[in-house]
Amino acid sequence: MRKWIFFLLGMVLFVNVTSADNKVYTTDLNSLPENSRQFLTAHFNGIKVSHISVEKNWYGIKDYDVILTDGTEVEFRKNGEWKEVSRRNIAVPTAIIITPIAEYVKANFSENYIVSIEYDNKKYEVKLNNGMELDFDRNGRLQKVDY
Repeated sequence: MRKWIFFLLGMVLFVNVTSADNKVYTTDLNSLPENSRQFLTAHFNGIKVSHISVEKNWYGIKDYDVILTDGTEVEFRKNGEWKEVSRRNIAVPTAIIITPIAEYVKANFSENYIVSIEYDNKKYEVKLNNGMELDFDRNGRLQKVDY
């Protein structure tokens, strides 16, 4: 009986170790897919990269997290498409915000600006500088407001 308990405990430990996520840190922009590098150049030109975290799991690369020297965080999917842009007290570049969302925020929250936007292929989650969070569907129609 004791042998089985130790065997099961060993198997649980082995599975946890082999399936753990691994991160590789670098400052080399060439570690990113081409479309990620183009995104950074187009929207954050002139801001240097502090570091890049490449998350890997058992199946390969999971995603990329880029931290810029001004505190901006940009997360990319493994295919290089942006997933999230988050800034500290600085507006997210308007070029990455789809028109219906930009127009809604401008019309309803004219004194505020977007400091974070996340896109997951189904919806957009937007955070304003006043802490309010807005959820939009993929077409930019408002779904939910969190105060």
